[in-house]
Amino acid sequence: MIKALSQDLISQAKEIYERLKPTIEKKNWGEYIAIDPISKEYFIAPKLADAMRTARDKYPDRQFFSERIGFKSAVSFSYSHLHLT
Repeated sequence: MIKALSQDLISQAKEIYERLKPTIEKKNWGEYIAIDPISKEYFIAPKLADAMRTARDKYPDRQFFSERIGFKSAVSFSYSHLHLT
């Protein structure tokens, strides 16, 4: 079962991202970051799955905060319903 990160850990991870932002946005724009709020370590890769895999390889029992570098959200979904008569 997957547990969600607590609001406290999410806040800590976002603070870590904000501190890293000036440096990583220049170098890693469009890539993905997985942050372990406990160790404060982060893992960057071109694909979200790769960043998460590297993070989980190091810390298999932890949960991570992920973000797409330079974007407001890592993933977005759109749904369009066509009604044909």
